[in-house]
Amino acid sequence: MSKTMQNLAEEVSVQLTVSDLVILSAELEKLSEALLAEGEHNQPLVQTLWNLECSIEKASAQILSAEFIELLAQAREQNRESFNDHKSH
Repeated sequence: MSKTMQNLAEEVSVQLTVSDLVILSAELEKLSEALLAEGEHNQPLVQTLWNLECSIEKASAQILSAEFIELLAQAREQNRESFNDHKSH
């Protein structure tokens, strides 16, 4: 990566939601299908798009998993507090 690109990459911060990632993944799939329909000469590009789509889906799953774990922890804590409140009355 060139120094300019590296500096730009360090300066630019993009935040995507899981919804954004799902939409991006779907668009990559459409693009891949269109490129495949144009001919076999697009196969290397399509393979790259599939790899990118797979990475995006994996990242989405990891984010959702982390959010789910956090929600479970919060629910567990609320249940514990509710049980302790009930026990003290």
